[in-house]
Amino acid sequence: MAPKISEHYQNREPSAIRKAQILFDTGVTAAKSPEELAKEQAKKDFEATVARFKKISDSFNAEIMATIKRQRDARMRRIDIDFERRITDLERREAEQRKSAIKAFERFVSRYPYDDEYSPQAMFRLAELYFEEAKYDYNEADEEFSRQLELFEAKKIGKEPDAPTLDLSLTIKLYETILKRFPKFERNDGVQYLLAFCLEETGEFERSLSNYEQLVAKFPESNFVPEVWLRIGENHFTEDRLCEALDAYRRVLNFKESGWLDKA
Repeated sequence: MAPKISEHYQNREPSAIRKAQILFDTGVTAAKSPEELAKEQAKKDFEATVARFKKISDSFNAEIMATIKRQRDARMRRIDIDFERRITDLERREAEQRKSAIKAFERFVSRYPYDDEYSPQAMFRLAELYFEEAKYDYNEADEEFSRQLELFEAKKIGKEPDAPTLDLSLTIKLYETILKRFPKFERNDGVQYLLAFCLEETGEFERSLSNYEQLVAKFPESNFVPEVWLRIGENHFTEDRLCEALDAYRRVLNFKESGWLDKA
């Protein structure tokens, strides 16, 4: 079993700062300061963290697919209960690994919040992890809500349960930080798209529309543009702004090779 990312990140002794100080004091390198050496070590830790989490994630996905295949092949043997148990166990393990990864990325971002090369990459991945965690929490809460609602409708409990809400505030805040702090980050079209998408998911439609419009204005060559024009059109159509909706749909037609053409 692959070691947890948090253990990999935490168990490096002596610390990066101490390692750099030892090298500096012994004269192994006079060209770099302890802070520079510590920063290089932290970057290596970051890269190792990314690689390890990807390996864990790939392993999880492979195991999910293998379990699904086994369930499909054995459907006639009535193993549905066992399948559900296996999926639940896998999801629980992934959740634990995700929490460890979140802590590792949070430490890196806290230590190096303004590194032009590594910080936006770390923030981008951390925002994805926050999104996955929020969706996981929401699904758990929604299942509990369904159970409580059944009890309420059967008059077994007196108070109607409150429906859960999807909280993407941490993800949204990180995407906004990346765009503001690192305007030259090469993946900012994706950041702008995901920010707009998250705002749309949480019902903030006007802010979402504003970010979609910023994307097509700032990144006209982005692969996201055809889909974004379609989303802009749908937003205007929903709000009965028919002229604006028609204009947006027509812009999708300019991208004849796009998979979104037949949806305009």
